[in-house]
Amino acid sequence: MAKRDDLFKVGEVWQSPRGTLYKVIAVDGNQATLSLGSFGDGRIVRRWVHQNYGWKLWAEAQEKAQ
Repeated sequence: MAKRDDLFKVGEVWQSPRGTLYKVIAVDGNQATLSLGSFGDGRIVRRWVHQNYGWKLWAEAQEKAQ
């Protein structure tokens, strides 16, 4: 379960309390844009970056290879 100081970060995949996976595709100020699915190819949902209590971090953001 996410701690209260964890925030949504671009590239991470989170599991909602209902078990649905969402990929963070953008963070603009205090608002995170999430896309349904682990690859981020589903519908778009917007949440506050700190509003993730009860969510589980499914996959860390991966850095791009240069």
